[in-house]
Amino acid sequence: MAVTTKITRNNPIDAVRRINHRSVPALYCFTRIVNPSGEEATIRHIWYREGQVAGEQELQVEGKKWRTWSKRPINRDSVGMWRVEALDSEGKLLKAVEFRIN
Repeated sequence: MAVTTKITRNNPIDAVRRINHRSVPALYCFTRIVNPSGEEATIRHIWYREGQVAGEQELQVEGKKWRTWSKRPINRDSVGMWRVEALDSEGKLLKAVEFRIN
């Protein structure tokens, strides 16, 4: 899982830890899932700013190895500490990534 400035060929091009809000118009949370059963499933990305939910997106997982991502626009109102959590369909935390927008 990575927060990135761009997805190219189904892969993140970088991993953001700190970024200026003027650098890019949006950030992406990229998640690669290994789903041994191959059955369709869902995960959720929950975006937090300063500990408060700022957005949530449900994403489909449609194979044994799957890549998916959510997108969050950023601007000067986005400044602060951020965290994105990936949860499985039962609400179990799969992974979390923290970063700062200046």
